[in-house]
Amino acid sequence: MTFASGANDSSRTIRLKEVTTEFAVIDLGDAGPSVGDMFTFHGELFDRHCDEVGTDAGTCTQTTAAGESHCVVTVHLAGGDIASQGLIGNAEIPFSAAFAVTGGTGKYRDVDGQIRVKQVSEEEAHFTVRLV
Repeated sequence: MTFASGANDSSRTIRLKEVTTEFAVIDLGDAGPSVGDMFTFHGELFDRHCDEVGTDAGTCTQTTAAGESHCVVTVHLAGGDIASQGLIGNAEIPFSAAFAVTGGTGKYRDVDGQIRVKQVSEEEAHFTVRLV
């Protein structure tokens, strides 16, 4: 896990690579992508040294006909979980999104911040977790 100092001493950044291990699409309503469809995922998280440092899991629900989805994602690391949520403008890969950190457990119980996600392929994403 990479912790890098931020502009002030009360912030920290964690950079992770996520490798998806499980993925499922739940197609509701009209066949093909439509409002209400969901996808769920689980992945393994690695630091810059390629050491496995945790897991993540989440669900996304399509909220518009144009493909916008609302996602809830939990990052599980040693010492606790980081909960987040946000919108993906369109889940066509590649995409980038920013999720608000909405809470945490253990050593992350009092954090705020955001998680920037860059989905680079169906199997890989890069996370930049900025905690304050």
